[in-house]
Amino acid sequence: MRRVLRALALLGAGALSAACGGAVAPTFRSQVLFAEDPPAGVTPYLGLPLQTGQILLSESPGPYTLLFVLSQKDYRPLTHAAIIVVDEVTGEPWVYEMAAEFKPVFASTMQEALEEGGMRRTPFFDFVAQNVHAEVVDPNTTFDRKALGRKVIEMYEARVAFDPRWDFSDRNALYCTEFVGVVYESFGIPMPALVQSNPNPSIQAFLEWFGVKAPTGGLPGGAFAENTRTVAVFSTWGNRAAAMAHFEAKRELHRRFTMDQRLGNLLALDGMEMVIRPPVEAFLQRAPGLYPGKHTPDVPPPVEEVRARVRALADEVLGPFPDAAPAAQTAP
Repeated sequence: MRRVLRALALLGAGALSAACGGAVAPTFRSQVLFAEDPPAGVTPYLGLPLQTGQILLSESPGPYTLLFVLSQKDYRPLTHAAIIVVDEVTGEPWVYEMAAEFKPVFASTMQEALEEGGMRRTPFFDFVAQNVHAEVVDPNTTFDRKALGRKVIEMYEARVAFDPRWDFSDRNALYCTEFVGVVYESFGIPMPALVQSNPNPSIQAFLEWFGVKAPTGGLPGGAFAENTRTVAVFSTWGNRAAAMAHFEAKRELHRRFTMDQRLGNLLALDGMEMVIRPPVEAFLQRAPGLYPGKHTPDVPPPVEEVRARVRALADEVLGPFPDAAPAAQTAP
């Protein structure tokens, strides 16, 4: 556990890129797996029905997304959330996000090294290319999109600060998903329900070291997938079933991460780099391969089918585990 925490201290920028867009990510070759037809009156951008006020949910590569997923008491896929604003003059879509900015300084706490983060904006396709998977969702409600876009731009120009403590009760600084929730709430769209942190002792030790102050719970990006409509899906995987299998694999690891588990059972140090342990990495790599190739039209199978196949793969690679794990996420 101590070695894991030391690695996170050294690689804080990577950890934040998973949850709140910290470090600059590599470029991936994503493809459009799904895009709905644009509604009446909406001009598509390069064939995509993008509008101001849509939410962009994303999945970064590497071990840190797994770490933040395990930090949640209830599983949610996708850790990061941002807002799309279409330029009213050029028609170009931009992604606005609240992001940590890691400074390699001699800091006594992780928070001191992150306090210079804030809002940033990125061209839509550049942002998508920095992630292995991204989904555009739209709230199922009517709101003034232009006014919302102006509010987001005003916050960007005001240099709203990033919250390195993930304190949902403090609105003077915001973290990534909190920023999205606050903007939508100001337009009458309810905030998603907060998710409590995982009571697992190893997770709690990590959160305490990291300085997370979230007594009321956190807000994972996947919470915005609920009560919204999926508009478009981009992925490095060849079809939506393969992408579903990836997220079901993470769900299975979350299910197996019972109170007796430790972060060191899944993560390890390779020199100065944090890595996923080989058996776990093999499971995550093989899960999307359950659905190879490209599907046209890309209609995914029922989630129950994907979940059953992923659990069978987990039993093969990681060993059998009961369908109903005893007290999987309940404190003793």
